[in-house]
Amino acid sequence: MDQQFLSFVGVDYADLRAQLEAGAGDGEVLRWIADHARTPRQPWEIEAWNRIQETGSPVPGSPSQDYFVSVRDSHDATREDLRSWLQPSPTRAGWARLVPT
Repeated sequence: MDQQFLSFVGVDYADLRAQLEAGAGDGEVLRWIADHARTPRQPWEIEAWNRIQETGSPVPGSPSQDYFVSVRDSHDATREDLRSWLQPSPTRAGWARLVPT
């Protein structure tokens, strides 16, 4: 997701990292990104991107999906119902995360 974020906001990793290493806080980083984005985004674009990221579904047939399936299967290969990194859990209230605990 990091590369997706960098591509979406249009900033270079090295430049962003320099801001973080200099001790910039969240608000400062957000302002820096807004000031340095190659493609400034409209509020509706940001909202749409956030909604897509919240679904967490990798693109079918992509290396991202291959990685997701390998991680999922390393935990429980029978859980083919899990198709995203973060999704509603059918077995309990709230959200289920596919991450090692």
